[in-house]
Amino acid sequence: MLRVEKLTYEIKGRKLLKDVSFQLREGEVLALLGANGAGKSTLMRLLSGDLEATEGSIHLYGKPLSSYHVTELAKRRAMLSQQNAMSMAFKVKDIVIMGRYPHFKSSPAAHDLDIVNEVMKICGVELFADRSYLSLSGGEQQRVQLARVLAQLWDNPDSLLLLDEPVSALDLRYQQQVLAIAKALSRKGFMVVVVLHDVNLASIYADRIIMLKNGRKWFDGTAIEVLDKQSLYTVFSVEADVNIHPKTLKPLIRMEEIEMDAAHFNSKLPARKTEEDLRERYLQLHDLHPNASLSVLAKQLEISEIDLLFIAYPNQVAVLNKDYAGLLKGLVGLGIINSSVGIGIVQMDIRCILEEPELEEGYFIFRDNTSEIQIELAKCKTVLAVAHQWEKSLRFYDESGHLVFMVTLGDGSDFQHAFMHLLGSYKAAEQKLTAAEKSCERLLNKQETVSYDRITKKDFAFFKRILARSAAEQLPVSFFIRNNGCRQQYSGCIQNLVDQGGRYMILDKKLVLTIDNIQSSHIWLSKVADDAELISIDVCDSHQHILISVQVDKSVIPADNSPEWSSILNT
Repeated sequence: MLRVEKLTYEIKGRKLLKDVSFQLREGEVLALLGANGAGKSTLMRLLSGDLEATEGSIHLYGKPLSSYHVTELAKRRAMLSQQNAMSMAFKVKDIVIMGRYPHFKSSPAAHDLDIVNEVMKICGVELFADRSYLSLSGGEQQRVQLARVLAQLWDNPDSLLLLDEPVSALDLRYQQQVLAIAKALSRKGFMVVVVLHDVNLASIYADRIIMLKNGRKWFDGTAIEVLDKQSLYTVFSVEADVNIHPKTLKPLIRMEEIEMDAAHFNSKLPARKTEEDLRERYLQLHDLHPNASLSVLAKQLEISEIDLLFIAYPNQVAVLNKDYAGLLKGLVGLGIINSSVGIGIVQMDIRCILEEPELEEGYFIFRDNTSEIQIELAKCKTVLAVAHQWEKSLRFYDESGHLVFMVTLGDGSDFQHAFMHLLGSYKAAEQKLTAAEKSCERLLNKQETVSYDRITKKDFAFFKRILARSAAEQLPVSFFIRNNGCRQQYSGCIQNLVDQGGRYMILDKKLVLTIDNIQSSHIWLSKVADDAELISIDVCDSHQHILISVQVDKSVIPADNSPEWSSILNT
C-alpha cells in the first residue's frame, strides 16, 4: 500500500504542493488530473523519491520512502518521467536493459533478457531493438522509455508504477494500449499512478481520480463521483457536457468549442468586415450548418441578426414603419401563415389562420381553436419584411436585436399579393437603420425561472418518453413558449416525433417544435395550479430559465413511490 499524509513541498518560499493526503491500494489505478502547474509532476517526483517533502510523509508498503536503500527502492518503484532526453546514440535494446540494472551486478541473466524481450514486444518496439534511440520519432522514444520502466518492475507485482504523462506523444492506438497495459498490470497487484490530461482516458482506465488545483487536492473519488460539469470548470476553467456512456456506464466528457476571432488578439491582421466578405462567410457557414438559425450564424459572424438579414437577402429586405398596431391587424388578410417564436435552443412554429386580434393591456392576442399568440406591442422596436423568391416573412425585433416573433406565408400560399400589398402600405420612407436599431447585444430574453419548491428534476429521455406515450394514446398536449415580447401556445394531439440525437422535433401539420442541443437542457416537473389532471414539464437552460413548458395528462406519467411523485401525483 502507498500512504501519503499531509504532503507539502516548498521551494524558495513558494509552496508547489500543499497538505496532500491519500492512500493507494494494491491493484488500483489512480489518475492525477489538473491544469498545468497544478502540482501533478511535483507530486510524482515526491512519490518517486526524486524530491524530499518539506512536510508530511510517504509510506510504501508500511515503510517510509526515505528508509529504503536505493537498490531496494528501485526494485519496488519505477517512474516514467515527462522528459527523457538522451544525447548518446544508445541502441533501443540497451536502453530497455537499463531497467534491469537493479536486478544484476555485472551482466543480465537469461531471466532479465526474457523480460526485456517481453516488454519490448508489448510496447511495440521489438522491431527497433538494434536501431539508434536518436533515430526514432518522439512517440517511438516514449514507448522505448515505457519498456525500460516496465522492465524494472516486470517480475515484482508488489511495486509502484509511476507514469507521468505517458501518452503525451502517442497516437490514438498506443494511447489506449499503454493505459490498457497499466490497468492489466494493476489487476495482478501493481499499484499505478498516472498523470493524464485527457479526462476521457482517465474516466475509462482509472479506478480513482484525484484532481489537483494550485497544489491542493480538490476532488478525490471514482470517475462517476468527480467528473462533472462543476468540478471540470473548477479545476480547468472550461465548459463541458458530461454524459454517461451507455456501454461503460462511465462519464463521457464533451468539451464545448471556444469561439475566438483572431482580429481580437492579432492587431496586425487586416480587417475583414466588408459586406462581400461577410456574405461569403455566411454562405460557407450556411452550407456547413444548413439547419442553423440566422441568430446562431450571426453570433458566429459577430454581427447582429438584422445585419445578417440584409446580407443574406440583398435588396429583398424592407424596413416597415412604426404603425405596428395597424400592421398586426393586417396579418389577418394573409391566409394560412406560420407563426414562429423562439428562445434559446427551442423554436415553436404554428400553422394557422389569424383571426381578428383582441387588444388586452398592451398585448395583441390572436386566438383560434388550437393556438393563441400574444404579442407585447411595446417590445417591438423594428419590423422587417423579407420578400424573397422562397420566403415571404415579417420579422419583429426587440430593442436588443432579438427576434420576438415571425410570420411566414405558408407553402404555396395564394395570398402573396396580399403580402406585397401589406409591404407596400407599411414600407418606411427611411430604409436605413440606426446602430441602436441593429443592436446585437447578447442579453437574455426575459424568462420565467423554475419554482424549486414544487418541482422534481428528470432527464430528457423521460421528456421524450412522455411525449411518445401522449402521441400513442392520442392525448392532447399543450405547449407554451415565451420570449421577451411574445407568448405562443398550442394545444392538440401530436403524432410525428423525430429524434435526431442532438435535435428533437415534432413535425405535425399544425405544429413544428424544434429543440436543438437537447443534452444541454434540464427537465423539471410541476403541478398545474388550476388543473389537477395535468402535469407541466418544463425544458430549462443551465440557468434554470424556462424555455418551453409542456402540459400533459397526468395518466401518461409512470407510477413511482418516491415522495416527490407523491406530492405531484396525489393532488
